Amino acid sequence: RRDCDAGTQNYWTCFGGGAYCTTPRPSVGSSCAIEGESCAFAAPTECGQGTLKCKSKTWSLPLVACPTSSAKYKDDIRYLDENDIERLRTATLQTRLANYRYRGSDPTSHLGFIIEDQPMNSPSVMPSREHVDLYGYMSMTVGTLQAQQKEIESLKKEVRELRRSCSRGK
Repeated sequence: RRDCDAGTQNYWTCFGGGAYCTTPRPSVGSSCAIEGESCAFAAPTECGQGTLKCKSKTWSLPLVACPTSSAKYKDDIRYLDENDIERLRTATLQTRLANYRYRGSDPTSHLGFIIEDQPMNSPSVMPSREHVDLYGYMSMTVGTLQAQQKEIESLKKEVRELRRSCSRGK
């Protein structure tokens, strides 16, 4: 805090980004007027998070490379139960993979999925349905691995019990 003029208090922060959003800040998905306009709703992070951008007359969160996953940045944390994990497993296993090339100057072949093939509420797709949510997609994969590991452990137990049963019968 720094006192400048008589009776006026100014608060200073280090911030190298664009202007902060108006209060209340625009909601992701709400309409905007100026294509390319952006505003910061938080100080930028090392990944460039904290900025809204007007794209196709809609406020959106630009694609970022590294989501924040610390509990200190989150509200309403609810861990998934077995049914949730099973639903993720089913969704992951139903994901159709494709080889494709991007239009334009990139001649290389890529492996991935097509956003339009994913259900509307897929955690693997950003709400704008313009970009893949890599963090969501990876989390779906982790859930699938957890479900499969649980099944593997159950099958191993069953095999051990069958072997014991068979060895007693000899």
